[in-house]
Amino acid sequence: MALLNLPLELVLLIVSFLPKESDILSLLRALVNDPYFGILHSTLYTHKSDSASFALIWAVYHNRISIAKNSLKYGAKRISVDALGKSFTLAAAAGKVEILKLLIEWNGKVVPLGSQSVLGAVRPMEVSLLALAAEKGHLDVVKMLVEEFGLDVDWRDETYRTVLGRVVAAAVCEYTWAGVNEEEGESQQEEGRRRSESDDRWLPVVRFLLEHGADPRNIDVNWMTPLQILAEGRCGSRGGCA
Repeated sequence: MALLNLPLELVLLIVSFLPKESDILSLLRALVNDPYFGILHSTLYTHKSDSASFALIWAVYHNRISIAKNSLKYGAKRISVDALGKSFTLAAAAGKVEILKLLIEWNGKVVPLGSQSVLGAVRPMEVSLLALAAEKGHLDVVKMLVEEFGLDVDWRDETYRTVLGRVVAAAVCEYTWAGVNEEEGESQQEEGRRRSESDDRWLPVVRFLLEHGADPRNIDVNWMTPLQILAEGRCGSRGGCA
């Protein structure tokens, strides 16, 4: 193949302009027994596609453990901080417990903060991965982060809202939207199913947080405890209302 007579630097430059991972795979199939195979194989796992999405992010989104492992193995030094941060955030918020554990262990068992876009804010808010998982009702992730990595159940965001407060706010938002749907013609059966699913999702998380020392008396910037947030039906724009 004439391409392989070029200097390695030029080959890698050409590969960087290939629009899809499948294009690199096609090239790899022709190079299985060539010294370039190992080099281009690692390039595949750090390749930036047209959507600016790294293979690691794709693996997290689709819960592909093996691809995530290869992404970290072959391209760890070249994965951008932004892509890595998105991977932690996505894994926690989407409940991908195995991939999140893999990322944390690869990171030296250091659990970084995730990020969350806030309506009207000029920058994303830094958020504990525990809060991101808890407010989505991912009990398995919550258990892992607390029991295996010791995350603080009373962590507070920029508004001083705790993890427990954010979970309650998320539940309030869900019930609020359920009420809107009811007004728009949602049947009582559908509304009841929605509320049952919400209870099944958040009650175990709330119970776990309380059993592991979460203080329900903590107040946020509005002097609201989690119980007051629930009583007044406030979800707010920061935390808990995704």
